[in-house]
Amino acid sequence: MSQSWNKNTVALSYRDPSKGSNGLLDDTPCPLVLLIRREKNGKLVFEQTEHTKKYIV
Repeated sequence: MSQSWNKNTVALSYRDPSKGSNGLLDDTPCPLVLLIRREKNGKLVFEQTEHTKKYIV
């Protein structure tokens, strides 16, 4: 699972190497699997996408 983050957000995406994609190395968009963000009150929010159940069991 690939990840990118900043101070208050983590984005998890999936790259399927069997399909020949290299993600950011060849500018192939990777499906966003889960977005985790911290609200101003410190609470963590986990946002699922249409790809969450497919890649996270």
